[in-house]
Amino acid sequence: MSESDHLVRLWILADKLLMASLQNVVIHKLEEQSMESDRVNLSSLKFVYENTTPDSKLRRLFLHQCASRISTSIFTQAPYLFPHEMLIELAVLYSKTIRGTDMKNLMPRSDMSLFEVPTDQIEEQSKVSFYSILFRWRLTVL
Repeated sequence: MSESDHLVRLWILADKLLMASLQNVVIHKLEEQSMESDRVNLSSLKFVYENTTPDSKLRRLFLHQCASRISTSIFTQAPYLFPHEMLIELAVLYSKTIRGTDMKNLMPRSDMSLFEVPTDQIEEQSKVSFYSILFRWRLTVL
C-alpha cells in the first residue's frame, strides 16, 4: 500500500473515533500529495466509497480531485476504478459547474452541426430522388 492508501485508512479510522482534528490533518496531507504529483490515488476510491457515508469530506476531496486532475481518457480506459455512486456524484458536480459557466455553448441550438450526421454527394442525389418520389406521391394522394 502507498502512503496515500495508509492516509485514507487513517482518515476513516479517525472518522470512527470522532477525531476531527486528525481527519483534517490527513485531508490536507492527501491534497498536498495529490497536488505535488498531479495525480489522484485511484486505487483507494472503492475503499473510500465502501467505508464512508455520502456526506463524507473524504469522498468530497476525492471527487474534486478526480474532477480537476484526472485525464478524461482514464474514465474510458479504466472505468472499473470508479464506483458507480462516484460517477453519479461526478456528473452532478460537472453539471453544477457547467451551469455556473456559459451555458449557451452547451445548448444544442448554438451549433446543430455537432449533432448532424455528415452527408456525401451520393446521399444528396438520393435525397433529390426521395423528394421527387414524395412529391409525386403527394400529388397522387391529393
